[in-house]
Amino acid sequence: MDVSIVMPGIRTYRWWDVYTQLGICCSEHSWELIIVTPSRDLPSEFKDVSNVKHVQDHGTPSRALQLGTTHADGEYLTWITDDGIPMYNCIDNSLEGLKTMRDIDVVCMRYDEGPSYAMDRQHDMRYWKASTHKDMHLDGVNQEWFLPMIMLLRTDFYRRMGGIDCRFEHTNFNLIDLGFRVQRYGSTVYFSMSTYLKVNGVMSRRNPNNSAVIAASDSDRKLFMSIYSTKETADARPTTIAYDNWKDSPEVWDRRQSIPSEPE
Repeated sequence: MDVSIVMPGIRTYRWWDVYTQLGICCSEHSWELIIVTPSRDLPSEFKDVSNVKHVQDHGTPSRALQLGTTHADGEYLTWITDDGIPMYNCIDNSLEGLKTMRDIDVVCMRYDEGPSYAMDRQHDMRYWKASTHKDMHLDGVNQEWFLPMIMLLRTDFYRRMGGIDCRFEHTNFNLIDLGFRVQRYGSTVYFSMSTYLKVNGVMSRRNPNNSAVIAASDSDRKLFMSIYSTKETADARPTTIAYDNWKDSPEVWDRRQSIPSEPE
């Protein structure tokens, strides 16, 4: 197996579209999709599909992502959201590049958020630098560091680093933390030649359906600040953590709201 793709998911109505698009995004390599979800069953479209794993879990999005990686059989690993559209050949191209790099190097899989009319927009390298984002202007953050929120990397290296820190509830600040840790470890961050994922939406605080994620993100921000607000606390942050730290995360995410149904 070449690559494992982990998808924490709750939007069952989106999964088949994501799956079929992944076939175009990764058509030249063997791959598997690992769906981690509170849902008991996969949609009927997946009945005869052999490269999809279903992992049921009711924990936080962070726990879901980390748990999914424990089921990965691919030599390489990446992740995806179930509200995005994978783009043509991006995994194929990025994987061929990564094979020529050191075992500890990673590829930042560039993505874009916004309405569908912006499908051809692509952030340049500056967007992924810490210095571009005001909330990263912290004494403990090297302003030359990149923010590789979605990475393609060797599965063994992800596990050796300990993956993401599941004390964070949502998959945002913990991915930034992972990116900072791999760069402190000595990894070089390369960039996908094209956009990997197009997410058709931006999180709005005005939407009550986003209240759980927003509350989790606000809590995660406090934890992130406690690590990176000063150089002393950032320097004390271990680059590697316990890979099984997801087991310390609650088995049920109390903030979780109802599972969204398909939009009309």
